[in-house]
Amino acid sequence: MAYLEKEKRKFWEREERVATAVARSGGIARYLTTLPNYQRAFKLQDRYLRCIDEGTPGGVHLAGSGILLDLSYVAEIARAMEVEAVTYHDNCTEVVRWGKTKNLLPDGELEEAKKIYARLAQELEVPLYKIELRRPEGLHIARAIYYDGTGSFDPSVINGLPTGFVISRRYLEADYALREVTMALDIAFGAYGFGEWFTRTTPLWLVVLGSQSLPAAKLIRELEPLIENRVGGVKINELSLP
Repeated sequence: MAYLEKEKRKFWEREERVATAVARSGGIARYLTTLPNYQRAFKLQDRYLRCIDEGTPGGVHLAGSGILLDLSYVAEIARAMEVEAVTYHDNCTEVVRWGKTKNLLPDGELEEAKKIYARLAQELEVPLYKIELRRPEGLHIARAIYYDGTGSFDPSVINGLPTGFVISRRYLEADYALREVTMALDIAFGAYGFGEWFTRTTPLWLVVLGSQSLPAAKLIRELEPLIENRVGGVKINELSLP
C-alpha cells in the first residue's frame, strides 16, 4: 500500500504540473495551441477498439471494449467506428462488473470475456489483440475525461495533455455515453483513482470536444446533470477542432 501511495503521489504531481499549465493558459483550448504539433491529436493513428481506460490510449473506445453491451449492438457500433481490431486488457473494471452480473468467479471473468471478444472480432472479420496497460497496475492516473464528439481525438499522441479516459460520444447514443462518463467518474473518484485529491482548485477536467453534428453546447448540456453532485471536484472545458 505504501508503494501504491508513493506511486499515486508521483503521478499526481506529474498531472498537477499539466493541470496548472492548463489553468494558467485560460483553459485547455488555449493551452493545446501552445504544444508542438497539437493538430496531431485530432487524427487517429489506428482504429482499434479499446477500453475507455486511460491506460489504453489511441483508436476508438467502448467501456470494457463493449463487454457490457449486447454483442450485435457492439458490432453495429464497431462497424460505424470502422474498427480495424478488437483489443482487451488485464484488470479491467468493466470486465469485473460484467463478471458479477454473470455470477462468474474472479479468476474466470477475463477468460469468459475473451470468448465474447473473439466472437466480436470474428463477426467484424478483424484481429483480436491483448494490449498492455500504459499506467501502473492497480492505479488510475486520469486527470481528465475526454467526451469526444469528433470521433478522431487521441490525447496520448501529444506530450503535455492531461492523461484521461476517452468516451467516443461520436458513435454512441447520449444515454449510453453518459453511462460511460459515470463509470469513468466513479473510477477517478474511487479508491483506485485520485479520489479526494480532486477539489475545486484541483479538479478533474471534463473535456468536451464538439463537432458540426454534435456541437459542444449540446454535449455540455448532456454532462451538466452528472456533475451536480460533485460540486467543485469536476470542471468542464471545451476543446474545438483546430
